[in-house]
Amino acid sequence: MNRDGLPYEECWRRQDQGLVPRYREPLDPAYAIPPFHPGTRARHRRGRHRVDGARVSGALCLLCLAVLVVTIVLATTLPA
Repeated sequence: MNRDGLPYEECWRRQDQGLVPRYREPLDPAYAIPPFHPGTRARHRRGRHRVDGARVSGALCLLCLAVLVVTIVLATTLPA
């Protein structure tokens, strides 16, 4: 890729070559923004706590490691 100019000049060059559409449909970024209501406080859920993804990942890692150790011990101690 040719890097002879500033980034916007490179964009113009690519548009002139027909590699990038000139006019794209505008995107509305508001779908990703939660609604904002001034004067209200955020509500916190009370009751059941959700399990953190890092804890689930750690538990699965420990389970896999334990299965691997048990498999190696059984493979080395059982007669062939």
